[in-house]
Amino acid sequence: MDFKINNQKNVIILTGPKKEKLFTGERTFYKDLLRSIQKRGGQGFILPFWKNKSSTDAYSWNEQDNKWIRSLCPTPTSVYNRYPYRDVETEPTFQDFLRSLEKRDIPYFNNSFFNKQHISTLLLQHPNLRFHYPYTKVLSSFHTLYSFLERHPTIFLKDIQGSQGKGIWKIDRAKETYTLFSQKKVFSSLSFKQLQYVLSEVIKLKTIIMQEAIPFIKKDNKMYDFRVLMILSQGYWKLVGIGVRYASHGGFTTHVPRGGEILSIDEVIIRPNETLVEEIGQEIGKTLERHYKVKEFSFDFAFDENHHMWVVDINSKPMTFDEPLIQQKRIELLTDILLFDT
Repeated sequence: MDFKINNQKNVIILTGPKKEKLFTGERTFYKDLLRSIQKRGGQGFILPFWKNKSSTDAYSWNEQDNKWIRSLCPTPTSVYNRYPYRDVETEPTFQDFLRSLEKRDIPYFNNSFFNKQHISTLLLQHPNLRFHYPYTKVLSSFHTLYSFLERHPTIFLKDIQGSQGKGIWKIDRAKETYTLFSQKKVFSSLSFKQLQYVLSEVIKLKTIIMQEAIPFIKKDNKMYDFRVLMILSQGYWKLVGIGVRYASHGGFTTHVPRGGEILSIDEVIIRPNETLVEEIGQEIGKTLERHYKVKEFSFDFAFDENHHMWVVDINSKPMTFDEPLIQQKRIELLTDILLFDT
């Protein structure tokens, strides 16, 4: 892929193509980030990466005309990877593109999505973080599932490539009877053989991890958890902010696209200790750095009935935070990183 050469600081937000739209992703977030980059003396562009063809058509935001302007993409001085397609990201064409950036000494971050199996292994091997992460194991056979349910009567199954609340199931065991919860259906009073049948296609097509379900504190009989944004700025992992997400009645995920709601931190039963949250976030960040090109991530945590903090999930390429102050601080830090700290 050949870029247009100029002498300006050019930040590229790498996205994907999308039918009937110019590119994928959160346009409001991208506009705000491009505005911030421009105010600080740089120029920002959206570059959709095409799987099957070479294209250097990029898009910048024209504030005066209130529209996206297409142009030839300049040589980037830094790249912010927001590419959304996990399957393509691992393919040779995409990896070749990243390698071409490395050969030209063009810094980029967010080299890939996180693999939940790999993340679970890293956390469970960590001398401190393992005390804040539920016991997790790969579902290698129905025998391992049966044994896991014997040890943990309520568990979650998670697709290792899942994100935004997708690819999560819950199983409750009561003696020899099982209830399976998907995002849309509940399968009640199943024998283990029936449970096998319902899950057979899922397990055949996906790699699944099993995770013990911690009895988290609830509000109004609904689960809630905290969403934390961490950014690596000037070599130091900073806690950008903490939001709260509230599950729907009977729901087991708090993601807003899956029916969750935003909750004020003043409404929760237990307020988190920000010093502890930041310490755990920093330990996670340092662990991730050894395996990924990462300068931002988010993680979800909740409290059990003994007020112990448990990390529920870790997310690469975090979506927009609905809390304006957190999102604004994020944009400011990302601007600094992309223009001056890469």
